[in-house]
Amino acid sequence: MTWSGRIEGETKARLLDKADDDAASSKRNLMPGHYLDAALRKISELSPEELASLANEWLIEKWSGEHPPGVSIQAGVSPDMSEFLKGLKRTMRGQRGAGSGGIILDVVSAAVDRFLDEADEEGPFPSVR
Repeated sequence: MTWSGRIEGETKARLLDKADDDAASSKRNLMPGHYLDAALRKISELSPEELASLANEWLIEKWSGEHPPGVSIQAGVSPDMSEFLKGLKRTMRGQRGAGSGGIILDVVSAAVDRFLDEADEEGPFPSVR
């Protein structure tokens, strides 16, 4: 399923670059949605408070607490992660920024950045044998 949403610009660039680099080095058909889906899967079981904490830590670390501008993104995600994204605004009700939808951008961007940081530590994606 295709998710259309917003993500912080540098995070989107990192996501696209990682997918392109890994696809080239591994000779696999890797797309940005594969990484987005994996990043979301790692946070999908967190409580609303834990998701808000993840987003707030990311905002402080990357943006000194200021809300970043978002850019549009469309990426394929699995049906269960599509449902997670659809329910995220409702899940985050009552958390900082939830009314504006800005918390969604923060949660998704934080999850992707964290996932890409971990992937960078692991090194290049293995090639097809």
